[in-house]
This record gives sequence, C-alpha cells and structure tokens, in this order.
Amino acid sequence: MIRLPIKLKDLRDQITALDGNWFTRAKTKADAAALKGKVEEGDGIWSDIKAVYMEHQGHKCMYCEKPMPREAPGGVAQGKGEYDVEHFRPKNRVTHWPTAAVKQKRLIDYEARLKDGVPDGYLRLAFDPWNYGVSCKTCNSDLKGDRFPIIGKASATAKTRTALDKAEVHA
Repeated sequence: MIRLPIKLKDLRDQITALDGNWFTRAKTKADAAALKGKVEEGDGIWSDIKAVYMEHQGHKCMYCEKPMPREAPGGVAQGKGEYDVEHFRPKNRVTHWPTAAVKQKRLIDYEARLKDGVPDGYLRLAFDPWNYGVSCKTCNSDLKGDRFPIIGKASATAKTRTALDKAEVHA
C-alpha cells in the first residue's frame, strides 16, 4: 500500500492551493453529516481534490499500484474516472472482510485474527483529507470497498486518528 510521508500542514496547503474553499465546504458537509448520522449520497467533495493525491502517489493506485493516467496536454486527465478518492477508514459502515469469494480465491486462512472496524463507519473522518488516498475501481469497489479489517479493537470513541491507530492496530 502506498502511504507517502507528508506533513498535514503541507497537505492542507496543497489542497487549499487547488481549491481555496475546500476546507470550509468540508466543515459544512461534516457538520451536516454529524447531524444526520451519515454521509448522504452526493455529499462527497473529496473528488474535488483528487489531483493532490494522484500526484503524491506517483499516479498509482494506493493498494495495487496500478498506474493512473497523467494529465494530457490541456490539463485533462485521461481516464481520471477510473480512479476514486478512497476513504481508508470507511465513512458510513464497515462490512466483514474477507468475503467468502475473496477468502476462497485468495486462500485466506488467517481470518480468526481479524476483526471488523467500527460497524457504523468512521463518520468523523468522512471529510478528513488525512483519511484519503486514490485507488483504482477494482481495489475500491471489489476488494476494499467498505471493509476495514483490523487486528486490534474497534474504537467508536477514539477522537483522533492517532488514538484510532493505537486501538485498532495493536492486538
């Protein structure tokens, strides 16, 4: 998995340079989602900053590293729709991984160690750019989707990404 080192301030600066109103819109959307208890279809504004992640990931899928198209002359990214801004921790729900089909196809035998993340998802991270990456449609839809297997304990109460990482990564 591609996880490139970047300081949060630098990421914020690059997002602001691309879309000066993104963080204001994200706060409005996050507040609305918190009131509703979920992110509604069409609420997403994460694709507006996709170019930042494509550049940082070297134009590769964050999971399988499949090459992503670069911008063609004139600033239009060819095949840009083939890639999604992926929420590393799912925003609305977490379903079980591996699915029966994946388990059989990939010969997974370590399922007993895995637990699922927070069942209702990580709503607080839905509009947090630190929770994003860009993935190909296959990885985002068929493989990762709304799954978030962990080896630690799911934490619906952790208030920060650091607290989540500590709780969910350590067995």
